[in-house]
Amino acid sequence: MAAVGVLGGLFAGAENASARTINVNAVAHVAYIGTTSGGFQWAGPVTDPALGNGGVQAALRLVPTGYVGTATIVDPSGSLTGAVRATVRRHGQLVRFGLTADITVATGRFAGARGRLTGTALVTATLALGSLRLHGTLHGAVGRSPAPPAATIVRHVDGRVLAAELSLARNGIVTVVGSVIGLVPGPAVLVEHGRATTTSARGTLTVFAPGGTLTGVFAVRFRGTSGVRPETGTWTITRGSGDLSGAHTTSAIALRGTRNLVVEQIAVRIRGAIIL
Repeated sequence: MAAVGVLGGLFAGAENASARTINVNAVAHVAYIGTTSGGFQWAGPVTDPALGNGGVQAALRLVPTGYVGTATIVDPSGSLTGAVRATVRRHGQLVRFGLTADITVATGRFAGARGRLTGTALVTATLALGSLRLHGTLHGAVGRSPAPPAATIVRHVDGRVLAAELSLARNGIVTVVGSVIGLVPGPAVLVEHGRATTTSARGTLTVFAPGGTLTGVFAVRFRGTSGVRPETGTWTITRGSGDLSGAHTTSAIALRGTRNLVVEQIAVRIRGAIIL
């Protein structure tokens, strides 16, 4: 996996009502989820005991001075998108990145926020997994609190997921993370917790979108005996939060794609209807 780049965070801090600032102390764990025409991608969960959970996705490409690209943090309060630059140093079996992220787009409670975050990331030399810390102060936030739709609507979705295993415990409990397009307006991050075998997986699946979340239960089966296996299954949404409060499904959403058991990467199409 010849690429790496990360940006993630928890919003450990609070807005100052008069100064309109957001103090950021960011921590995240990410996994390499694949390569696209625009570069390679990373995604991962963001956790904060005080402010809740979120997700991050990043797409970066190699340039002579290091890596450049964009990354977006999403949580039930909104989103932050930044232009990322990274310098690289090798330390044995680990790679250390020096990161800067200039915030260019902010939504929800963070709307209007601008500023620079700096920090470091440490990843394995195989570039598969990493963790990072970012910190800084953003100014100019004039955002709003999330608000669910005023009337019930049905959203027909045809989304696509690129994902990878972030961790696998000895008891078969696995965490999968990925990026999602086409499911909700704007970028989204998938975090899946469940029990997996060589033929099936089931558990809880949450999608973090700008200003809201979708949570439900999933079950998939893998066919065949090769390293790359077709998978089919369903996802039933049971609850939403923020702008997606009240979201649910009356019939399960279809999941169909492939799972590479060798490199633990997953490509899935999501099709169905969500009631908001």
